[in-house]
Amino acid sequence: MAEEFRDIAPELQPFVPRSLIDGRGWERLLDRVGSLPGWVAAEGVGFEFRLVGDASADIAVSVVPGFPLFEYYVARGKEARPGSAARCLGRFFSQATNTETISGCPASGWFESAMLEHDVAGAFPGQPADPGLFVRLVHDRPDWPSLPPPGVLAATLANAVGWTEHDDEVRAVERVFAALPPGGRVGQMGAMPGRGLRAIRLIVDGLAEEEVPDCLGRLGWPGQAGKAMVVLDEMGDVTAVFRLSLDVSVDGLSPRLGLEFYPPGERKDLDHWLTTGRSAWRPIIKRLEARQWCQPDKARGLLDFPGLDRLFDESGISVLYRGINHVKVTIEGDDLQAKAYAGLRLFRPESVSDR
Repeated sequence: MAEEFRDIAPELQPFVPRSLIDGRGWERLLDRVGSLPGWVAAEGVGFEFRLVGDASADIAVSVVPGFPLFEYYVARGKEARPGSAARCLGRFFSQATNTETISGCPASGWFESAMLEHDVAGAFPGQPADPGLFVRLVHDRPDWPSLPPPGVLAATLANAVGWTEHDDEVRAVERVFAALPPGGRVGQMGAMPGRGLRAIRLIVDGLAEEEVPDCLGRLGWPGQAGKAMVVLDEMGDVTAVFRLSLDVSVDGLSPRLGLEFYPPGERKDLDHWLTTGRSAWRPIIKRLEARQWCQPDKARGLLDFPGLDRLFDESGISVLYRGINHVKVTIEGDDLQAKAYAGLRLFRPESVSDR
């Protein structure tokens, strides 16, 4: 797959409802990531759809050891300017697959995959920006008895996005980990160097709804826990599967709190999201629409999105998988916004041989 992503995009565009991304939205998206290798379509492309407002989306690409895009970022890092974010990211990926240690711990024991997220909606045309890095943490791996300490994880992530001075962020993350209830577990950590607030995002699962107010209080969230409970109560009869999204800065937790929701009974990871059908998502999406957290045209677009299609061209038959991973309701003061996180993978005949 030698094309750039902008060469692949016309094949994908008809399968993404225009209510979610319209023509202008695609132009902005390709301005940001169009020069990436076409491999991104085969390895996983994620969209962050806004559920109220214009038809635009941020985009993320999946980076997994052993796949071409992983090697692309390693090679790109070696060629990048010393000290640059690209150099730091490439070094992190290189360390993640060998015996070299990161902050004293072998990353190969806990690193499994990553997503690189590119902001699109808030970016200026042609403006270069470093992607955010979200790392999925491996828990209960047989060959690694436990994750490294939270401070090591935070320092590793900060180094990977080029934050050379990060002691205060590390201490803030350590305090949040220490304040989590016994069942709380951080499944993902992320950092977005291109955003105004410098923070490390923690995605926490394993909490029961009734634990949330006390948990937010102990974590020092500056918002009103009652507002989070209203959202959880509204969604509770369609799904009780949720995670907290927390932004940790040197000043503590950001006022911005995310509540991620998944279909009932779904595993809260990325293993099966491409095979979760429309029927599983219908109650959740209809509830978002009923609460006016999602426009009716976008609700229809989301319900039309999951599926499997076969594409035919001169190279043979390709298979396109499309699915929704989760929806997120974000609370910040009196503002409440909803987004849907979905994605696709394009399997082409040459995809297998290229690897």
